[in-house]
Amino acid sequence: MKLDAVIYSEKIAIGLFWFAKLVDTPTIIFIFEAKNYPGNTKEVWNNDILEKIKSFGEINEMNEILTTNLKKNAHVGDIIPTNYYGDVAKIYSKMNLSIEEFENREINYQDIKQYIPIEISRRIFHIDK
Repeated sequence: MKLDAVIYSEKIAIGLFWFAKLVDTPTIIFIFEAKNYPGNTKEVWNNDILEKIKSFGEINEMNEILTTNLKKNAHVGDIIPTNYYGDVAKIYSKMNLSIEEFENREINYQDIKQYIPIEISRRIFHIDK
């Protein structure tokens, strides 16, 4: 299963998934910086790596301001801060899921650990060990 969305800029990519039955807003699954991403040699994304990261999401949106603000004000495992929810909701509106489809989606620990460090996936799923 893919994550819901990848929001990206020239330097940052943020992956989101909405655990609809658990929380009120999407959760930040990863925050990748181009300069720290394995295989990327520059401050900005090379096209191959950006395409790989974008393949993690059902939808992708380039948004320099939103990615920069989220990088400054949120961490992996956090839900989207309220002041950014409206911008993120616009991105989610492009998914075309019915309410029933949206609320009945499931993502499990095995799905999510491929995108983020194990400690963070354990935190999201409330796994102690």
